[in-house]
Amino acid sequence: MRTSVLAACLACALAGPARSQTQITTPQATMIAAMQVDADGNIYVAGSTPPSNPRSVNDTSDVFVSKVTPGGQILYWTELGGNNIDTATALALTPDGTALIGGDTASPDFPVTPSSAQSTFRGSSDGFLAAVAPNGTVRWATYAGTQVFALASDASGAVYVTGQGSGFGGPVPTTVQFFTAKLDSTGKVLFSNPTTGGSVMAVDSSGIYIAGSTSESITTTDGSFQPSLPPGAPAACFVGQMSSVSCDYQYVAKLGPDGTETIYATFLTGATESFPAALSIDSRGNVYTAGSAASTCPYSSDCPPYPVTAGAYQQINLAVVPPFPTSLIPPAPGYAFNGFVTGLNADGNSLLFSTFLGGSDSDQVTGMRQNAVGDFYLAGSAASPDFPGLAVPPACRPDPAQPLPFVTRLSADGSMLSQTQLLPPSDFSPVLALGPDDTAYVATGQIIQTVDFRPSTVACVTDSAEYNRITAVAPGELISIFGSLGPGISPLAAVAQNGQIPTSLGGLGVRFNGIAAPMLYVSPDQYNVQVPYEVAGSQSVEVQVDTLPDGSTPQTASLTLNVVDAAPVIFVQSREFPSCNGVVNPGMLALAINPDSSLNSCADPATQAPVTIFLTGLGNIVPGLVTGAVEPNPAQMVSLQVEFGYQGIITVEAHALPGAINGVWSLASDLALPYSINGQTLPGSAAIFVKSN
Repeated sequence: MRTSVLAACLACALAGPARSQTQITTPQATMIAAMQVDADGNIYVAGSTPPSNPRSVNDTSDVFVSKVTPGGQILYWTELGGNNIDTATALALTPDGTALIGGDTASPDFPVTPSSAQSTFRGSSDGFLAAVAPNGTVRWATYAGTQVFALASDASGAVYVTGQGSGFGGPVPTTVQFFTAKLDSTGKVLFSNPTTGGSVMAVDSSGIYIAGSTSESITTTDGSFQPSLPPGAPAACFVGQMSSVSCDYQYVAKLGPDGTETIYATFLTGATESFPAALSIDSRGNVYTAGSAASTCPYSSDCPPYPVTAGAYQQINLAVVPPFPTSLIPPAPGYAFNGFVTGLNADGNSLLFSTFLGGSDSDQVTGMRQNAVGDFYLAGSAASPDFPGLAVPPACRPDPAQPLPFVTRLSADGSMLSQTQLLPPSDFSPVLALGPDDTAYVATGQIIQTVDFRPSTVACVTDSAEYNRITAVAPGELISIFGSLGPGISPLAAVAQNGQIPTSLGGLGVRFNGIAAPMLYVSPDQYNVQVPYEVAGSQSVEVQVDTLPDGSTPQTASLTLNVVDAAPVIFVQSREFPSCNGVVNPGMLALAINPDSSLNSCADPATQAPVTIFLTGLGNIVPGLVTGAVEPNPAQMVSLQVEFGYQGIITVEAHALPGAINGVWSLASDLALPYSINGQTLPGSAAIFVKSN
């Protein structure tokens, strides 16, 4: 249970996360899409970055590849690009440390090398493939099909590539087509198969393993695990008045070493959609895929689910499709996903194991690595508070309003799961790599971090309004710290002394760069505090949290947070998406007062503007704000530049709350809640009920 800061203020008028052992930040606006770690622990990353010298108005992204030491030193940073958008999506390493990168480019002048396998730009977007030497110089680069999805290498340094298009030498396809090809270490094409390909791949001496998803029929082999789609698998997942959207289903294939022989090919799916995100193989030729499977079929309640095995960790897809409103005619079917991990035997005709991984909301596995003993490291995005393996307070768990990246470990036989670790919120899917000592590396956006699987005293930090997990704070903002802070701590709310909130409750405190923070509330698993205004101007702040983990001996937990000028956020009544008239509304219900002084709700919707909402995180917007001071009556007022979305930016007055700690403001809002305040975008998760005419 979360103890609301604002509720406490109004009532009495006063009264991991997974720990990162190492964190490396690449240049601003970089997006890491692929990552590998070599035997020495050096980290290779590839993705997209803004061009330093754009060649045209369309040139917004160049390809980059970089080699970084375990300590964060950049050994090389290499960029490739033309006059349009170029992105890398795949990365593999050869035995000599050459980095192979692939992706797609819209640049007709992408820097392919002379005598490359495909030197001509053939469409509005082509795939590309490049080899970067250990010193960061480009050995060769070529166009490759329409898009490159995955890469692999073998002991000879040869390059294996799969993607969309006809590959090397074939005509430009007029329909969706996939290819697989092999090039030698100099970039010379050894074979190109224009009929078989996928989105993930691996190789060994016996052949090439590929998995993908398709809405088309594929040529399977006799005796394979699943020669045809399950009965009831629909062809279309959305049927509209003007068009339809096809369903996609996972398949797995193994080609011979020369790329021409199909050793086996099989569907690996239920009648619900399924998508592989990662593939690995073991020394016996068994193949493992990880990805996501939908829990239901569109327009049908009777369809075989994704296949799982007895004894697997999770044998039921728990995802429940929420009844969100839709304006589409006919209505689009809802979807919810659970992750999966599946092992297929070396002959491609039976399952070793297969398990779901997910909770009651929508969760996806986006990465998988296997260590030497066969255990699986998994990464992805979770929106379920009941996601498997979590051992953190409810306030730190993911939910539909704020999905969170996760990393967890599954046993080699698919029957046991370790404690799941949550990472800071990110707009990017986590990219996973595994070091030689089984260190898990995760990249989200421009940040690379290693994951500490040990329990942490401080589980997460949130704002105290929406309880979103945060990694940055604003001066004067009210925040909440959650974790195993002390089983013997008695819940205690602050009582003002001489117009100030105390900086210690029950002998416990929190300090920001050594500055004592006002303590609004303490309990065994939650502290509510105000960020001191004195942190303004800092880039980051070290937070020291007094705890009583054994119930008697004080200890200090430390963490680092970034500092921003402002982080406005609206107080909400609950993080639960409210239900009204049988429909779940995708937004948290704001703590809002209607014009008639009633609390906004389904039963009491707003009939007209304005409604009064409450905010924190506006920063040091009034000169002379004192940390921890209680607002007098009359309270301060400030003019804000507020954007309500459709009205543009207008000036609105905000008022501090008399008798409450400063840093909480009320604002008369339009029926459409603010999109931004003073140029700072709000999280956008809060909403109110409005009576329709």
